Amino acid sequence: MYRILIALAVSAGLALPSGFQSPDLMKLRAVGTVQFSPDGTRIAYSITRNDTPRRPIGQLWIMTIADGKSVCLCSEKEPSGNPEWSPDNKRIAFNDNQLNLWDVEIATAKLTKIDTDQDYSLDRDIAWSGDSKWLAFSKYMPNREHALFVYSFESGKSTQVTDGMSDARSPAFDRDGRMCLCGVLGAEAGALTPEVADVILSFFCRCIEDLSQRIGGPRAKARAFHVMATLEGGMMLARAYGNIEAFDLAAADLV
Repeated sequence: MYRILIALAVSAGLALPSGFQSPDLMKLRAVGTVQFSPDGTRIAYSITRNDTPRRPIGQLWIMTIADGKSVCLCSEKEPSGNPEWSPDNKRIAFNDNQLNLWDVEIATAKLTKIDTDQDYSLDRDIAWSGDSKWLAFSKYMPNREHALFVYSFESGKSTQVTDGMSDARSPAFDRDGRMCLCGVLGAEAGALTPEVADVILSFFCRCIEDLSQRIGGPRAKARAFHVMATLEGGMMLARAYGNIEAFDLAAADLV
């Protein structure tokens, strides 16, 4: 791994030749953020250029480790940085210095603009869902607080999931898929937007109604609430303990 990183640095700026002058400094390039793909076969990295009319810009590149070949994912006029691989190795999310958050599909090099922020930052907080179908990100709001949004790659739309009244940053998804998203959001219902809170409430209402019908009897609804509370609580305990056996123990009496 160290030899690969050294090779990147050497390719960005070779040893200075004799007769090197101060104007030549503008021609040097530097390696910025380096991110290995989840499967370990490729590296996403940024190269900072100094030969632009204004401030230095970073450009996003991908290197295939097996053959050492690199490909630039952006044009010369598209600065980019802070690459984040999707878990399925098929996409990279990144920011540019025009406040935009982008997604690039590796196989086709297709670029999709996800969002434009209101505050300059090349290291905006972003997080991929475990199935690579969602991207969560923070955004600076008019009241100078940050709100969290999730972008769906299936619908191509973003949804605000916190109300923006408090500063919300550093989004994260459950990587192993063992947490119920509605349960996690339901625990923070007071900080959600009314639209998202309504969706969460609707989810639980449908679950309770369906369970009540399946259970039947005079105390069906109370038992349905007990089942839901046990399952949601069991998932949270398993997450806290870092062991799925905690869920099995919590839900043992339901079997």
